[in-house]
Amino acid sequence: MKMRRILAFIISACLMLSLLAGCGSNTEKEADSKADSGTGTASTSEESKTAETKPEPVTLTVFVDTVQAQDQNLRKAFDDYEKISGNKVEFNEILGPIQEVPQKRDIALMSGDTTDIIRCNAIEGINYGTAKMVEGDLKPYFEKIGFDAEKTFGDTLYKDKDGKIFGVPTIATFWAVFYNKKIFDEANVPYPKAPWTWDDYIETAKKLTDPSKGIYGSYMPLYDNMFYIKASMAGLSGYKEDGTSDYDNPLFKESMLFYHELSAVHKIQPSWAEQQIKKMTSTYFLSGKCGMMFISSWYFSAISDLETYPRDWEIGVVATPTFKDLKENKNLAICDFHGININSKNKQAAADFIAWVSTNEYKYRNQFPAMANVQKSDVEDVFKSIEESTNGQITVDDLYNAYYNNGMGVASEKILGPIASQYSAIIKAEGENFITGAKTLDQAIADIKAKADEAIEQATESNK
Repeated sequence: MKMRRILAFIISACLMLSLLAGCGSNTEKEADSKADSGTGTASTSEESKTAETKPEPVTLTVFVDTVQAQDQNLRKAFDDYEKISGNKVEFNEILGPIQEVPQKRDIALMSGDTTDIIRCNAIEGINYGTAKMVEGDLKPYFEKIGFDAEKTFGDTLYKDKDGKIFGVPTIATFWAVFYNKKIFDEANVPYPKAPWTWDDYIETAKKLTDPSKGIYGSYMPLYDNMFYIKASMAGLSGYKEDGTSDYDNPLFKESMLFYHELSAVHKIQPSWAEQQIKKMTSTYFLSGKCGMMFISSWYFSAISDLETYPRDWEIGVVATPTFKDLKENKNLAICDFHGININSKNKQAAADFIAWVSTNEYKYRNQFPAMANVQKSDVEDVFKSIEESTNGQITVDDLYNAYYNNGMGVASEKILGPIASQYSAIIKAEGENFITGAKTLDQAIADIKAKADEAIEQATESNK
């Protein structure tokens, strides 16, 4: 995938920010929103169902992780698709910690697994496209059902170097800090308010941490991008102008040290070892044993699912903290990926499913849509739905302040580009080598740089 297309995956995020500017709670803005709603998702989703003849119903299978398998809102979306299409949709759940899901999915696919739909993050989706593990040209399938993917998603579509569509985004996600109001109240600590810095976050988390009660002030799941938060917020892409790795930039070293010290020095969150032993996932925050968690907005689906994750405490959300030594802080954002397994036996039905899900799932899961033609009313509806599903614990104004009125730009949460998947694996492996003491910080950073450059060189040669 060409470097000039990397930022295409957060164009929808930038568009979303411009729309959020109109997402206040006054009546005049609501009236404007309703006036625009006639050309939104509803018409697009109806077009996706238009066909000359109704095909025979089939059973579609979708890869999901354990968290998604328990997501009642996601299941409700799929159930409604079943009613509309006549097709059945079944989960193919990949068991185990979230961190193990990509490898297990890869093994299944390389073994000839015929699960129809692959839903994953942008990095994994790009990798599947490069490896020819997903259908490489979705346009003919979409044309048969009257779905105009180009019009609906524009530059946020996943395309190969020849412009063929191999994947479609469903949601655009943004990062913020969720917090447990009960833990704050019991510790007599004021709720966090933006603007605030990461130093403020750490000091707040220290006040909340109570080992005697098993409570941590912070939890930031061990995703690969945790190792380069600061660099991402500074807007670094992971590549230099000449295409080589930028991992010798000091901000990447500072980022890795920052994440490590949250547990090793500040003692405010579970260590790497504890996360591994207890097989912690993002749902750990919903156990009520964590004061704050920094995570992206896809988490609203879990927060809104009180049946699967009941709680007796209220939740809040606040904008991402900033690094005070950066000239400009950018919030993190990205789109997800939906593609059709190259081994699928139901590719036309799978394309129909993707067309519907990509323009409708966000409504069920309280997510931000990734569509290029998204309307102001679509975003307002999401905000109102979140407020309702949290029983007013998180208000429309809270969301507006956390995701728009935060004085921040937008940057990709992940290092993408020509070696997205390899880069991710290298960073995670070497990051863990550092935090477990197997390597020094300088060694880990140097090895990431060297291995990334080697992978870039190989990718360049293979594309000639």
